[in-house]
Amino acid sequence: MKYKKITFQNSSPLTLKAKIAFYLVGVILIAAGIFFLVCDLTHAIVEGRKIAVECLMIIGGGAVITGVYFRKRIPEMVKFYISWIGMIGASITLMLAQHGTYRYGPTTLQVIGFIGTIFFGGVGLWIIFNDCMYRLKHREDDKDQESD
Repeated sequence: MKYKKITFQNSSPLTLKAKIAFYLVGVILIAAGIFFLVCDLTHAIVEGRKIAVECLMIIGGGAVITGVYFRKRIPEMVKFYISWIGMIGASITLMLAQHGTYRYGPTTLQVIGFIGTIFFGGVGLWIIFNDCMYRLKHREDDKDQESD
């Protein structure tokens, strides 16, 4: 059985296997977020950062499911902006990490988060600027064509 390639265009067909995988990732993110949220809320000490990460897991799972379901209706730029905001959010989360992991210390995570924030923020703002300038230039061209 031969599967089609996954491409990132509005009319891109996803294989059944890829759709099921994306739906499964979304459901797992939502279920894990709800499970960890309930576990954390039952403790006496509640940490705001952990609650925020769990809420982001739930929102991310919902975004994956709706993105796959409405994949042909969502324009390319909207998909880009949503992923751009997600990457900036992940970079900011790394930058604000107070505790390291067993492999990386907090300073390393903060440096990686800072570099990610600068990179994704700068690239995203550059693309938004170019998109706005393109639209403004074409709006003037449309007005000139209407007056002729």
